[in-house]
Amino acid sequence: MLKSISAWAFDPARPLDEVFALAKENGFPAVEVAIAVDGPITPQSTEDDCKRILEQAAKAGVVIPSMASGGGWSLPISCTDEATRRKGIDFIASSLRVANRGSVDTIL
Repeated sequence: MLKSISAWAFDPARPLDEVFALAKENGFPAVEVAIAVDGPITPQSTEDDCKRILEQAAKAGVVIPSMASGGGWSLPISCTDEATRRKGIDFIASSLRVANRGSVDTIL
């Protein structure tokens, strides 16, 4: 079992490399990152973006076992509006691609 802290526990303006370092300093060997429309990890994050984030985590001595997403709240795939539902499906598909690029095996 891995003790992890969510990136959401930190100020959203704090860069991920600082989040990783603070997590490690406070006894957390893992950090759950978050994907959002805006922020350090988005559905458009490239393989290079993900590689850079993984390198930052490794440098701090933490791993990234999971990725949180609040996308389902604003883009529910159960919405009766077709356009919103389609955006939600696209967000989930993009999130899966980003998770794969970042070697993350769980999306919450």
